[in-house]
Amino acid sequence: GGSGGGLQRIQSVASTNGNRDTKIVPAVGPVLSLADIATQVDMYGTIYDRLNQMINKGRGPSEGVEAKPAKEYEAKMGNPDEFIRRSFESLWAYLSPDA
Repeated sequence: GGSGGGLQRIQSVASTNGNRDTKIVPAVGPVLSLADIATQVDMYGTIYDRLNQMINKGRGPSEGVEAKPAKEYEAKMGNPDEFIRRSFESLWAYLSPDA
């Protein structure tokens, strides 16, 4: 149930207080290095930017899924459709609270 902003805060704190040997132990998933966190921040940042552009063009969650904004990450993350739909809806509510 995290967020892109939360991931960026983790990267900032870990980078400030850690080094290349630092390991992050998440509640779910594998142990991560600072490089792993940086890779995730870049990936989620790219996806966020793409979804944000679609929202600003008036697109809906189904159109967000159809656009395949995470296509180059599918090999690593598996089928992202549900993730994209939920991310889109979350951003939609955040960016358009009156919608």
